[in-house]
Amino acid sequence: MTMSIARLSAQSGLKYLFKTTMLDDLTVTPADATTYYMKAGTPQGRWLGSGLQGISRTSGDVVTEPDAKALFDHAVHPDTGTPLGRPYGQPTVVQNSQGRTETRHAVVGFDLTFSVPKSVSVLWALSPRALQDQILQTHHDAVDATLQWLEESAIHTRAGRNGVAYLGTRGAIAAAFDHWESRAGDPQLHTHLVIANRVQRITDDAWVTLDSRTLYKAAVAASEHYNGLLFDTLHRNLGTDADIREPAANTHNPSQQLTGVDQVLIREFSNRSRLIDLETDRLVAEWTASHSAPPSATTTIKLRQQATLSTRSAKPETAAPLRQLSAQWRA
Repeated sequence: MTMSIARLSAQSGLKYLFKTTMLDDLTVTPADATTYYMKAGTPQGRWLGSGLQGISRTSGDVVTEPDAKALFDHAVHPDTGTPLGRPYGQPTVVQNSQGRTETRHAVVGFDLTFSVPKSVSVLWALSPRALQDQILQTHHDAVDATLQWLEESAIHTRAGRNGVAYLGTRGAIAAAFDHWESRAGDPQLHTHLVIANRVQRITDDAWVTLDSRTLYKAAVAASEHYNGLLFDTLHRNLGTDADIREPAANTHNPSQQLTGVDQVLIREFSNRSRLIDLETDRLVAEWTASHSAPPSATTTIKLRQQATLSTRSAKPETAAPLRQLSAQWRA
């Protein structure tokens, strides 16, 4: 799936996303993307969403760390300190289904990660700068349009006994952060779109939490929406075509990729996937030996999820300049 979704707790916050961004005095404007290439780090976050008027921000404004902390950590207006609804509750200790205790933190937002298909990352990584800019802008436009679609289709709140009533909102407040590479150092153009768990109810402008169930149900459709927009615009602007590639072993579904970007080249830039494949193969063989039968499709998926976690390397403390990464990828 091109888009994934995960809950963002008050404990995790946005520390990593800010740790790897450029310094505040290196603001990147749409007209001059020099710092994308020359300075260490990834671009500063930008605000998106129709609900930004509620915190006195506009789409495209730079996301500063104080503003993000006010909204995501404290649920207050970044300028006035006015509470945006109820404060986030304190962490609670609960017993999970395995009988173990765990600490649960308030959900302050939802991290929607939009990753371009690997063939698009390969084209972007190996292209001259002007074409890189064009592909990046196409990706941004698809993310923006998908957020607008989500606002129309899934950014709601609930009210009444057991949340029986669905109510409209003024729109989402989201912070978007671009990243260039995977944990394994492969080119992987992707954007973390962090949607705040605070929206204004359209009936009375009260600040409430959004309905996460509706958002999660819309995840697959949002992914397909983004994918379609991305490939359509690339075709219209660059003349590219796309084809359906059959999945490799232990993966889920066929994927849509750019025609002409060879599968061997895609695999060359998929070190992270190769590590997961190898570990999945080991776990499948181990399961087969201990159960005298191969695992079911559902069990194989769970084993792959286990392999994904066990092979995950630490994220880098700093991000290299895109100019340096591009040179390495071309070499």
